[in-house]
Amino acid sequence: MGEKSPTLTQWEKLYREAEQIGTLEPWELLWDTDLVEVMVPGRDRPVYCAVLGHAGENLGVNVYESTESLERLSRLINAPEGENQLLHIYEQEFIGCFFGPKEELMVPDQSVLKQLGRSYDKQWIYFRSEQPGYIPWYLDADQAELMTWALEGLRECIQWLRMGKIQAQYDRERFLSCKRQGNQWEVTQTTPPEIFEYFPRMVVEEEELAPLRLAKKLDMVLELDSFYVPTPIQPEPGKPGYFPRATVLLNRESGMCIRQEAGKAEDDFHETALSMMSQFIAEEGCPATICIRDDRLYGVLYDLCQALEIRLMVGNGMPAADRYFNEILQFMQ
Repeated sequence: MGEKSPTLTQWEKLYREAEQIGTLEPWELLWDTDLVEVMVPGRDRPVYCAVLGHAGENLGVNVYESTESLERLSRLINAPEGENQLLHIYEQEFIGCFFGPKEELMVPDQSVLKQLGRSYDKQWIYFRSEQPGYIPWYLDADQAELMTWALEGLRECIQWLRMGKIQAQYDRERFLSCKRQGNQWEVTQTTPPEIFEYFPRMVVEEEELAPLRLAKKLDMVLELDSFYVPTPIQPEPGKPGYFPRATVLLNRESGMCIRQEAGKAEDDFHETALSMMSQFIAEEGCPATICIRDDRLYGVLYDLCQALEIRLMVGNGMPAADRYFNEILQFMQ
């Protein structure tokens, strides 16, 4: 979320591309999981377009700028049954073009449309940036430029599909990709990207481990989790509000919250989690097992658990953390 707002010329180009996308109605052809790769000129890696609205509502296009942001999307789509999706919704990272009723537009959207002399009958167009831990906000100049290129590539791809020049056959081996060659776009089938997100490996020095090795052994299973609390904080007018990040340590059997710490959206929860776990061991003892929701905390705790012979369990459910999160939601209602 940069400081520089799009120029009126940038808005003009962006709305023009969005209007053409609306006319082509790509949601009739693609599901929201049928990603289209667009090689944007001047970028060393592609973006990925997800078309929304195949069911006939919530029309739009989300543009994911990296495979890391696709990994965030994957965690949302593949969340275990019964797990609250809000745990993942506020982790999402994309820029979006949306088609909806006029009531969804905010004052800045209406101001831009008025300056452009644009008006729509039913599906009004607006744009948002979704960043982890922040409420949806308006596009900056760079994001508007990127969205324009992405929509142009997607438009070409949809035109190829409409004309029968290529088929939308999606599986593990085939994936639609669009690349600009000179003044023309070329649409091909290619191999889907390998989706991954980098997670830090945190090394615990021996001088830090030495006192922890003396801690008594506890017959206890703990859950360590970190998530955004869906209560936005507005720091100042004209700036995007953020969701506080909570890091919690709970007893898996009793559900009791042993420790918790809240921070800002941009705070490094990896360091917070490691510090919280180390302090607990130093003061209370060494648990038999630590459970974490997914790989995001694996590299953070691996060295600590290996050195202290603690079992580290990943992806085996988080009943205590889930109950704790749902209790927060109930309290907010």
